[in-house]
Amino acid sequence: MAGEPGVEDTIRDGWTQAKAYKALIGGAHDAPLAMEDVPAHIGALLALDAPRTDAIRRHIDDVVEDKTTAAALKALYPTWCKRPTFSDNYLATFNRPNVHLVDTDGRGVEKATATGLVVAGKEYPIDVLGLSTGFRSPVAGLGEPGMASNMTIRGRDGRLLADKWEAQGPSTLHGVLTNGFPNLFLSGPMQTGASANFSHVQNVLAEHCGYILGEAVRRAAERGLAADRVLVEATVEAEETWAGRLMQRAAWFAGAGICAPNINNNEGSLGADPASHMKMARGAPFALGMNAYSREIGSWREEGTMKGVDVL
Repeated sequence: MAGEPGVEDTIRDGWTQAKAYKALIGGAHDAPLAMEDVPAHIGALLALDAPRTDAIRRHIDDVVEDKTTAAALKALYPTWCKRPTFSDNYLATFNRPNVHLVDTDGRGVEKATATGLVVAGKEYPIDVLGLSTGFRSPVAGLGEPGMASNMTIRGRDGRLLADKWEAQGPSTLHGVLTNGFPNLFLSGPMQTGASANFSHVQNVLAEHCGYILGEAVRRAAERGLAADRVLVEATVEAEETWAGRLMQRAAWFAGAGICAPNINNNEGSLGADPASHMKMARGAPFALGMNAYSREIGSWREEGTMKGVDVL
């Protein structure tokens, strides 16, 4: 999915055929993009995406019998703007006489009554209402881990992690350690590699955190410290260096700017001011893709120096 040259696609499922999804999760490229490169970059992504999205629209026409319904089901946005779904049966459902697609014209459901839902002033009687409210956006609160996990995270001297994120933007080493919050290991998604396969991301991060913790305990033991007294945290310098590297390539993700409100841009409520943009750029995924991120942190481990990590 990252478009790395020479990598054979041995899976060939719906995900690996979504070549343009690298707009959201990062992909192989050479030099960082300058602002003047962004229009051409987005154009190239759209061109890469077009064969897939055109094929999907043709498939909808082939399956859905009512042309008005078929037209309403066709996405007008590129693949990376919404999470793709895969089903062999979904579209055919709209050919059933008891299934109706109600177009809310972007305004949503007006209200619920005792007997149904009201859209554009018309009530639609229902027997059962299934609510699918989704999840909090991963970038809500600049992706602050406490918000994502419904926790209040306090570090040294009682400082709130939410306050650090608000003041500086996401600040970590490799997305897993943050200064001032010793022994707190994070699991992304800010400042890590990204993939449609989130379980793979967690496996990579778990291996990395396990190495850091194991090496910290080993080094502490050499100094005569008990394992339960070890403190591990990133240095401020390491955080800023890592953030700088991510910001350097953050323009890769400019394709998100052409998307309508969605879960990836916090339903369109991300700040438009320069300060907010800078903070979001700090939290960007590793723009070269998940495999490149894995190689990056793997090389760091192979060095064996624990550069940027304090063991106290």
